Amino acid sequence: MFALGLSVVTHAPIESGVIAVVIGGLITGVFGGSYINISGPGIHSAAVWMMGALILGEGKFSNGYQLMLSSGVIVGLLLILVGALRQIHRLDFIPVSVRRGIISMLGIWIMISQFPSLLGGDAYESYNSLGDMISTYPNLLRNAVMGESAYWLSGVGLVALMFMIFYSSYQNRFIRTLPAPLWLLIGGIAVSLYITVIEGESFTSYKNQLVFISDFGKDWLHSPHWETVGTMKFWVVTLGFFMVTLNESVTNLRITDSLDVVQRRSDINKEISALGLATLLSCSIGGLNVSATVAQSSTNAQLKAHTRWSGVLSAIMLLLIVIFLKPWLEQLLIPILSAMMLYIGYRMAAPSHLRSIAEIGWEDFVAFAAAFFIAWEYGILYGLLSGIVIIFVLQLIVSGKPGFILRYAFRPNTLLYEEENSGYLLSIKHYGSFINLGRIREQIDSVPSSSDMVVDFSLAKYVDQNVLIQLEYYEEIFTRRGGRFEIVGVDDLPIRVHHPFASWMPFGSAPSEEGPLSSRQEALAEWAEEEGYTFRPAAWYSGHPFYAFQYFRVVRIEGQRNRIHGKLNGLSFILADIDYHEGEFIARGNTHSTMIYMKSEKKLPQFVLDKERLLDKVAAFAGFSDINFENHPKFSAKHRLQGVNEKAIRDFFTDDFISLIEKSEDYHIEARGNQIMIFEKERLATTNEIKDMVSFAAELAAFLKITEE
Repeated sequence: MFALGLSVVTHAPIESGVIAVVIGGLITGVFGGSYINISGPGIHSAAVWMMGALILGEGKFSNGYQLMLSSGVIVGLLLILVGALRQIHRLDFIPVSVRRGIISMLGIWIMISQFPSLLGGDAYESYNSLGDMISTYPNLLRNAVMGESAYWLSGVGLVALMFMIFYSSYQNRFIRTLPAPLWLLIGGIAVSLYITVIEGESFTSYKNQLVFISDFGKDWLHSPHWETVGTMKFWVVTLGFFMVTLNESVTNLRITDSLDVVQRRSDINKEISALGLATLLSCSIGGLNVSATVAQSSTNAQLKAHTRWSGVLSAIMLLLIVIFLKPWLEQLLIPILSAMMLYIGYRMAAPSHLRSIAEIGWEDFVAFAAAFFIAWEYGILYGLLSGIVIIFVLQLIVSGKPGFILRYAFRPNTLLYEEENSGYLLSIKHYGSFINLGRIREQIDSVPSSSDMVVDFSLAKYVDQNVLIQLEYYEEIFTRRGGRFEIVGVDDLPIRVHHPFASWMPFGSAPSEEGPLSSRQEALAEWAEEEGYTFRPAAWYSGHPFYAFQYFRVVRIEGQRNRIHGKLNGLSFILADIDYHEGEFIARGNTHSTMIYMKSEKKLPQFVLDKERLLDKVAAFAGFSDINFENHPKFSAKHRLQGVNEKAIRDFFTDDFISLIEKSEDYHIEARGNQIMIFEKERLATTNEIKDMVSFAAELAAFLKITEE
């Protein structure tokens, strides 16, 4: 579905996206360095392809397609080169605000290009000015509302768009079993067939609104055109195309690594070389360029893929589906594809991104705006370069020490060494910013993520948000894999802006975290004070200590709020509202739940206890078997208990413990080592539910204290 949609965005033949997926899956599966990455056309690079086709084709998509094939071949060669030389860390340095500005601009381009097709109109084939495009919108809307165009086409497109918008908020388990694009594919074909029956012969006049796939064979093949290779605009387009493709792939590979159940780390240089080879081959025969993808890869992780052969299998399956189910795929309406791509464009350019950048600091907002408008007017490469220069100059100004930063800007300032306790210390001197982020990342990547690592900024006088965001990623990776990742030395560098990723510098003071509390927070604060607990409503952007549990193996924690600390019968506990999500980008599903973490004084058998509706996604993939108790048939019928050591679990689940569970609510209980996690529902708990859950945790703590004696 993505391959078809991105082909529509680039105004290339539909099969060009399929070629990219097939070649990408085969090449990266054999030669790549990632394990669960799914390769194919990239969303960001597809938008750059569309813009490049207009520039090289002098305003006409049909002229630019084969010219962009030649650009793609050059991009493939460059990716092979930087990967083979292992220089990814030197080129992946685009600041967050600049990258966000470019992505937002590309998202708006996607939305503008897909709006006519969404309403059943013809896609733009040429471009003179933005005003010319937008001037057609009133007529499109009038035709859709008055029914002068195919009213059911615009209706189907709008319904598909609404489905995409609300999919992430659906909690229905049946709907969430399949990604949103797959639902659109199934529903789109069904609706098209139904309309064919209802409309009869009149439907044939709208055949241009259906997907068309050429017959498999030589009709799929198109050769690159090289007539513009000697022009300045060709190389401006190609270098911008290369930078976006590289940055998109590296970013997606790092996200995919965090979702790997087996907890491995990709060889990014090797994977980039494989993506370059795939791009070279794909563009040589008429396919789109190949990137690492995030939505497809996150779905692959949810399906419990463990090896890179999953990418090979998905490529082969797609090719077989397109060849043998071509008549069915050609029943898919283009407005449905446009709805999916328009939603993706909105996600890329959502106003929340602008707000989040503004919250970091005014210098980042200026760089964001500069990259956006310069890229829009002059091209991606100029937008990237100008944004990088502007953010660097502004950082010199806001730091108050321009001479100091310039003096050490390009000198080695990172030192990694192994400490006596088998841990690692990375000392960063003078400053940490996007300029030396590659060196920092290279040092951290050389350390096993199951180790203990400390990053020390005590000798630095300036640290920007690009470094802090990257270190947050490493904290998650190390925590998931049993290691420890800690940052020290930034406590003495107050922040000018109250944001977790704002630049840290040696002046100013952070604003107070106090603010108005909701009625629920006020009730929790009052109850915590009565019980002698500590209540902290502020957001904490970390998954510690909850990442230790099986439930979060393929789930990413975004942060914690309303944390309550205290002791229950001598055992320390933490209660928090956890914000987390499963899947990425348009396959993402957001969840908020209230959970308790408790630490026992002795090691417990590893187990997961829950109702079946939650347990099947937590422990089924681990190969655990259900454990039943003949003396407690009601307990066994109501709960599913799974774990590694069945004998130890049976010894732990005494009659008293089972009785304690039976008289309580249906809690999800998971034990791992000496740690326990408890929660009731996959939603935020009310104040009364929190009190009941803490009361149960107190009884459980008392039981554990007895067993320890």
